[in-house]
Amino acid sequence: MKLRVVVVDDEDLMREELRYLLSGFKDVEVVGEAASARGALALISRLQPDVMFLDIQMPGQNGLDMGVMLTELKVSPLIVFATAYDEYALEAFGTNAVDYLLKPITVERLEACLAKIRGLLARGDRSGFGPAGPEQFARTGQAKGGLSKIPVNKLGKIVLLGTESLVSASTRNGLVYIRTPQHEYSVNLTFEKLVERLGNTGGFFRCHRNYVVNLDHVREVIPGPNGTYKLVVNDEKRTALPVSRSRAKVLRELLGL
Repeated sequence: MKLRVVVVDDEDLMREELRYLLSGFKDVEVVGEAASARGALALISRLQPDVMFLDIQMPGQNGLDMGVMLTELKVSPLIVFATAYDEYALEAFGTNAVDYLLKPITVERLEACLAKIRGLLARGDRSGFGPAGPEQFARTGQAKGGLSKIPVNKLGKIVLLGTESLVSASTRNGLVYIRTPQHEYSVNLTFEKLVERLGNTGGFFRCHRNYVVNLDHVREVIPGPNGTYKLVVNDEKRTALPVSRSRAKVLRELLGL
């Protein structure tokens, strides 16, 4: 039985390239293409594909937002993000993503991705994430090579802090900050680069576009309106970090709420 695939990318050449690569696999059939999230939704309803290869940066609704929306469907295709940008990996696995492919996509990488998909469908598992599950990704770091120390600014010096001491990270007014139980420090990394590093070390969860929290330092989970939450962390101020509605479902899975 063939894997029924839909390709979603706003660039014609990228769709053509991926379609060409997929044509090399006899058990894969590209049943539809779309240049936008809106067009992709119409294809899902009409064609009910097994897999969707989805770009992230598209005009209008982006791929990440669409991925979150698809988690609300009773039956949705498995999602493989195909993008030129690596900084969205942590957010991508907050959806039901199976894999995250960086362009240009190689045949070898695509083959490994399809093997994972075949295994999931053979087990009747359409929830995404693969055998590790979202908790494994968030807490032990499926991505390897993450640094266990983060450089921060302190009294004109750069100090290396172990990630186990970090309570949370945030961005505001274009600057990036890290908080420990007693102090807050600025860092010179961009927020997306910091998210990538923390995601690679494990234990950290991006609860909001502007916040990352160390789950080992969460004291309380406070339910809020419209399915949102506040996470009270273990710092001197007992800071309450917001959990966006799009991240709340992942948090519930992680903590068993």
